[in-house]
Amino acid sequence: MADPGTGPGPSADDAPSADLVTGSVTDSVTDSVTDVQAPDHPPGGRPHERRRTGDTPERPPAERWQVVVAWVATLVVAAPLIVGIVSWIGRDWLPVQDLAVLDLRVRDVGTSQTPLLGPYSRYTWSHPGPVLFWLLAVPSLLAGHAAWGTLVGGMALQLWAVGWIARTSWRAGRLPLLLTMLAVVALSYGATGSWLVLEPWNPHIAFPWFVLFVLLAWRLSVGETRHLPGIVFVSTFLVQTHVGYAPLVAAGGLYVVGAGLVDRRARPWSVARRSWIASAVIGVVLWLPVLVEQVTGDPGNLTLLWRFFTGHTGSGRHTAGLATGAGLFGAQFTLLPPWLGGTDPVNEFDGTVAPVAARWVLVPLALLVVGWWASRRSGRRADHRWVELVAVVSAVGVLALSRITDELTPYLFYWRIPLAVLCLASSAWAVGGWLSGRLHDPLRHRVKLAAGGVVGVLAVGATVPLLVQVATHGDTVFEFEGQARQLLDQLEAAAPMTEPTIVRFDGTTLGGLHGAIVDAYDRAGAPVRIDPELAFQFGDDRAADPGTVDTAWVVVEDGRLVSDLTGRPGAEVLARQEPLGPVKEAEIVELQRTIAEQLRAAGRGDLERALDSPLVAFTLDGIPGVDTAAVGRLGDLNAEREATDRCRCAVIAFPTDQAPPVPRLP
Repeated sequence: MADPGTGPGPSADDAPSADLVTGSVTDSVTDSVTDVQAPDHPPGGRPHERRRTGDTPERPPAERWQVVVAWVATLVVAAPLIVGIVSWIGRDWLPVQDLAVLDLRVRDVGTSQTPLLGPYSRYTWSHPGPVLFWLLAVPSLLAGHAAWGTLVGGMALQLWAVGWIARTSWRAGRLPLLLTMLAVVALSYGATGSWLVLEPWNPHIAFPWFVLFVLLAWRLSVGETRHLPGIVFVSTFLVQTHVGYAPLVAAGGLYVVGAGLVDRRARPWSVARRSWIASAVIGVVLWLPVLVEQVTGDPGNLTLLWRFFTGHTGSGRHTAGLATGAGLFGAQFTLLPPWLGGTDPVNEFDGTVAPVAARWVLVPLALLVVGWWASRRSGRRADHRWVELVAVVSAVGVLALSRITDELTPYLFYWRIPLAVLCLASSAWAVGGWLSGRLHDPLRHRVKLAAGGVVGVLAVGATVPLLVQVATHGDTVFEFEGQARQLLDQLEAAAPMTEPTIVRFDGTTLGGLHGAIVDAYDRAGAPVRIDPELAFQFGDDRAADPGTVDTAWVVVEDGRLVSDLTGRPGAEVLARQEPLGPVKEAEIVELQRTIAEQLRAAGRGDLERALDSPLVAFTLDGIPGVDTAAVGRLGDLNAEREATDRCRCAVIAFPTDQAPPVPRLP
């Protein structure tokens, strides 16, 4: 965090330093870092007068062609989000899985059930705060609480972040910085897919906001104190939306504080009173609900988070380890990284990420060392700060990856994609700043044009495939939506919900049918209830003691449980999916019930999960007392069912005292 220092007058390090990285601007374009600044003039317009005189020169107006290029570049990178918003306005969307629960909680904003916490976690705690719900409530309200309002709202929040990135970059460094940051955004999105744009899930929505956080932290670290309220809001949004960003945000915030302390010894680094007031108001408004819940909860959510992340929730949880953490981050720097068209080593069976060899983490380390050296040689303080900031956040990121105790599923650390691209961008920016002072025209001009062209090609190349995916997407966002709709249609015809009814699940919930049914009935105003154990997920006011409710509906996605539960006393099938037709469905049910009894008699009830697998014959091979021919036939039917891409699902009603118990949560 050392300050190389400069002579008196305007500092060379305050000028945009990526002349060789993107675009072409005059060398006189400077990045003001005075404490009190008038707002920047609109692109191409007349600059406002400064509030006080100083020795930092005013940025000259941008040439018209630069303004045009800036708008075009921003619209190109934002095109997948814009097209997604336009194409989904007013459409009939049925959310399932976590999206259904999020949609339900968004509708609670402004009611007696207004969320004080963020999206739930399957570990019975919630992400720290409700800002995501509060923001999504606006488009939801404008849509008349139709589900598409939540869907479009998720894309709108991502678009807001991209626009904020573009505006901040333009103000700080005009076209070079704007193109650089837009390339970071485009390459990051290019490593994902249309699901990240379309699914309004908290890890997806937070994705571009992390790039914005790093950008604001960098500009604040070089004295642009007008960004203080913005970074308080963005930091809060990230942490409250997905707690996995907390260590990265803390690292960036501490770096900014350290930079302010260093600069204060050399020159004033004061913050205008209105910035402090605005920051305090934002912080209090957004964090007060979290504190209220902590005080009134038993225990509070912050307590639950502390217990979970400090290992006080039970034994048997092992951390990934430093080698795995380095390998997870290093996977973004292989010979063809995901953000340049490569693939992430994801296991197709369980969706987990396999780390590469830990030595690949030496690639970002080398990039940052080169960038740091170049920034020291050029004497550009702003470049130096950007490289240092990214290095600090990356180091903390590797440590955070090493502390993961859950399965290595990608959504836990989406941030490693933009962080990897930022390693390259910050280093290239610093190297460009160093070279710009060593080359002379016309070579310098040619290099600038070539570098700008490369950045443009990379950004467009990453954006176009994503745009095509979004534009040509089907009528559903998630694969189980159609099956959820079919079950709901059957339920509407067979069992109108007129009395309070507990809707419970049994077995897997990967398809999200349980959440879809609860959300749909709640949207319709029906008296749908959930068990108290799920209150953290659906809201306390929807919980009901099973002893006070006569009927429980059990939503089942596992075919073997459909076979089991439909034969229990008191069972009434309200809705059912039979992908192979009623005759073969009856055959599967009989086979699964018979083989399940044989497994229990052999003391191998733990193998009942295999009864839905096409490989059931291999799993049960050699188990005494199990009918081999029956197992073989079941495997054939399971393979036939799997080829339909439809589940053997059902909604089964029971008297509450005869219903299966609530599945044990982690």
